Order: sequence, then C-alpha cells, then structure tokens
Amino acid sequence: MDSTRERIVESALAVVDQMTFGELLAALTPERLAEDARWSPGTVRYQFRAAEGSLSFDRGRLADALLDRFCERSRLEAQASVAGYVAAAEQLGAGDLDSVAAAIESNMAAFRPGSAGTEATAGERVHLLALAMCDAEPAVAARLRGLQQDVLDIFAPVYDALLAATGRRPAPGFTPRELAVVVNAFLEGLLLVHRYDTSLDPAVAARAVLRAFWALTVPDEP
Repeated sequence: MDSTRERIVESALAVVDQMTFGELLAALTPERLAEDARWSPGTVRYQFRAAEGSLSFDRGRLADALLDRFCERSRLEAQASVAGYVAAAEQLGAGDLDSVAAAIESNMAAFRPGSAGTEATAGERVHLLALAMCDAEPAVAARLRGLQQDVLDIFAPVYDALLAATGRRPAPGFTPRELAVVVNAFLEGLLLVHRYDTSLDPAVAARAVLRAFWALTVPDEP
C-alpha cells in the first residue's frame, strides 16, 4: 500500500474512533430529512433541537430516537414470537427438539439480508452502529442493556416451557436467567453471522442453539 494512502487510512480510523453516535449519522441533515416530506428543515431542527428555545439541530438526539425506535420494535417482535416458541416447546417430548428447531429456523429468515422491510433493515444498521459505540457512550450501552433485560424477561416463559417439556433444569452453577443469557447470546451471534454469510444454514444454526441449551442443562431428577 502507498505510504501516503496508508497514513490517510490511519487518519480516517482515528477520526472514526473519536466520533460520537450522532456524528456517525452525519448524512441525516435537516435538509435531507425534509426531502419529499410534508415538513420543512426548520421543523426537523425544532423537533431535535439542542435546547429549549434553540433551533440548533442536535443529531445526537435524533440518533437516540432512532435507537429507541429499534429497541421498541425489538421488544414487540420478541413478544410476538414468544407464543410460537412456547407452543413448539409444548409439542415436543423429552429429547425431541425438532419443533423448537423449526421455530428458530423460521424466525432466522427475517435476518437474511434483503428479506426484511425498510424499517427492520434500517433499525438493524442503527443497532450495529450503537454496538460499536458502547465503549465510548455509556448511555447507548445502558439502552442496549435495558433492551437485553427486557427481551430476557419476555422470553422467560419460553425457557420455562423448554425445561418443563424436556424434563431438564439448568446445570449446576447456572441459574435459569444465566442459562437464558448464554443461549440468547449464542443465538444473537449466529444471527449476526447470518447477516453477512447467507451460506449459514438456518437449520444448522437452530440445531446448534439447541445443542447449547442441552449442554447447559441436566435431567431434572430428585
């Protein structure tokens, strides 16, 4: 690589390292947001003003609102999927996780690039930007932690149903909550890979998630 070109790349990385969450969304100007819309750039500045009485545009407030919308959508999607997972768990017998695997595989389809609608795709991009900012912006990290805790609460009935249907309990050293945290994290990692590597077979990923569940549980014997 040309030494000047390499130094420019290094300089660009240094600038990115210093950017805030809002600065990463620099393309979202009031003028851009007013294009083909019923509101004016002034309305955008007013709705996301830096302070009361000011019309100075605060892109950070807009970035926070975008992240809040993603979190709200994620909670609603989790709530919508719980009934299907619980029903799948209730259909299985001990050691037979095919119905749950099928439910996981079906839900993974929404994470295939191009398969989701505009809001879902844009929300996922905001989410990934937010993840990159967690070390620099504690408020962003706190929002994502809150989302994780809410999702774990929403999915608690799924784990209860799985444990009851399979006659298992968390392995020694794990609480039910910790079991959910680990399995959910494993699933989220696979979903992330699925975003950029569509060769990942959702059926294989679903079986891997359930293997993790099985490995972290033991028969519920007296």
